[in-house]
Amino acid sequence: MKKLLALLLASLMVVALFAGCSKKAEETSKEEASQGETSKEEASEEEAPAEEGGEEEAPAEEGGEEEAPATEGRTLGDNGVYYGGYPSVDEPVTISVCHERAAQTLEEDENNKWAVKNATETTGIALEWNNLASGTSGEQIPIMLAGGDLPDVFFELMSNSYILQYEEDFVPIEGWRDTYAANIFRIMEQIDIWEKEAVTPSGHVYSGLRFYESLEDNSMNGIQIMNSTWLKNVGIDELPTDWDSYYAALEAFRDQDANGNGDANDEIPYGWADGMWCAHLFANESGRFDIGTFDSDYFEISTDGVVSCSRNTDRYKEYLQVVHQWYEDGLIDKEGFTDGWDELGNKVKNDKVGTYYSWTALEYMGTEQAANWETIDRIGYPGHEGIQNGVKDLLTARHPGWVITTNCKVPEAACAYWDYLQSDPDLSIAMSYGEEGKLWGKYEDGSRYWIIPEATEDMNYENMKYSYGFVNGCPLVLKKDMPVYDEEISPGSSLRQQMVYQVKDKALEQTQCMAPASYIPAEAAQEYSLYNSDIESAINQFHGGAVVSGFEDAEWDAYVAQLDTLGLADYIEYNQHRYDCDF
Repeated sequence: MKKLLALLLASLMVVALFAGCSKKAEETSKEEASQGETSKEEASEEEAPAEEGGEEEAPAEEGGEEEAPATEGRTLGDNGVYYGGYPSVDEPVTISVCHERAAQTLEEDENNKWAVKNATETTGIALEWNNLASGTSGEQIPIMLAGGDLPDVFFELMSNSYILQYEEDFVPIEGWRDTYAANIFRIMEQIDIWEKEAVTPSGHVYSGLRFYESLEDNSMNGIQIMNSTWLKNVGIDELPTDWDSYYAALEAFRDQDANGNGDANDEIPYGWADGMWCAHLFANESGRFDIGTFDSDYFEISTDGVVSCSRNTDRYKEYLQVVHQWYEDGLIDKEGFTDGWDELGNKVKNDKVGTYYSWTALEYMGTEQAANWETIDRIGYPGHEGIQNGVKDLLTARHPGWVITTNCKVPEAACAYWDYLQSDPDLSIAMSYGEEGKLWGKYEDGSRYWIIPEATEDMNYENMKYSYGFVNGCPLVLKKDMPVYDEEISPGSSLRQQMVYQVKDKALEQTQCMAPASYIPAEAAQEYSLYNSDIESAINQFHGGAVVSGFEDAEWDAYVAQLDTLGLADYIEYNQHRYDCDF
């Protein structure tokens, strides 16, 4: 009851920001339909959902272009929305979209992004953005869903669990397979496991897949880099290649004036931030002790697909003991538990950090400063091989992306907008990285390549990505349509790829990855929720205390027993079912 009252009070505090669609476009009669257009009744195919097992459209041939539908011959469907051509409406329609603003973006108005502007001009459908502050969606979305304060579309904010819990609040799109979602399904169905990712237990599809089918850049999380200038300043000529040389470098960073500013006490040998997605302490350092954590901080998966807990093992105990010693010895940042993107970034940019885990150095620095940073080979702790936090050849297509709510008065228009962005790979890539010519370009044969412009202190490469596009927030791009890295066109363009290649041999195998991200029946998810939060809370609490203060063997034994009491066996069984997709 207390939780319910708290939720109701929190809901009342949320300002009702989200207006519904503007009044739907006036329905056009057959007589008023422009030449070359047909009414819904005259269309040769009905708009009803495709029969299960019905004939599907054949995938485009390998290497071929997915052309956008012609602007002629469009067909009038429901609510005054057309399909098969553009514009999608005769009268302007506005869709409200809720999205979490990226911390890296410098663009104040999402409507200024080329892909959004182009889609609005082509379809006649405008977007009204209601952006959540970076890092706040986890707190705000549950309140919005519980209170029914919904936008027309949630963009990159819905999880499978949200969709199942509030399924009646979302609009299924499978009935528009041949109309407003034709391109969405045409591309998605070329992924073998699309149904496991996109179809709910009730048989509905609420969103197409998004992002890139297999983007090697994203197959790894944080990759460790080290400041080579610092190494030279402390008299070390080469990057560390084994544990002894690595540890010696950290100690030298701590004890000497590594940054050369005249103060030998302001250096942080190893920077990290639990509030920065690729710089977490456990996720990165546990791999030195052969703990594979790509899918979760709480369990690991063997090469033959067996799920087990990673937080009650001797390897984890050893990790805690060693990292506590680093903490005591001043080798790791003592503010890492509370630091986030900005805090770590400021320390890196101000030359206070000797090594950290990054996407690339360009996420925080301009090209000149970033040139001082080099990738370190994955080094295991003595007695361990060492695991890189990543998966070889990872399937990176994600779900869900563009989810329409029942608050939307013209859901056909909301679907048609996203379907347009899926109609051509160029449009999908533009939604991700901005217009052609900025961060990607095309060869004469139509294939694509990446562009990495010169970064500045005011606008680094990560700023560019999130200012020009939405990065992960794009309709699905098939592997055959993805840009490639070309050093001749853009020297340094393959920086992230080179980093991945350097450490990928130490990454996990595909069989050790929790994929696909299938839907979980509500009753199973509800049962899981009864014990998972308590287990993960206990794990996190012990981790923080052990790193800062250390622990005795008796405290460790009590912690392990506590996990068993909280239902660890059921927790592991549940995640085994997730892996096997056999709920």
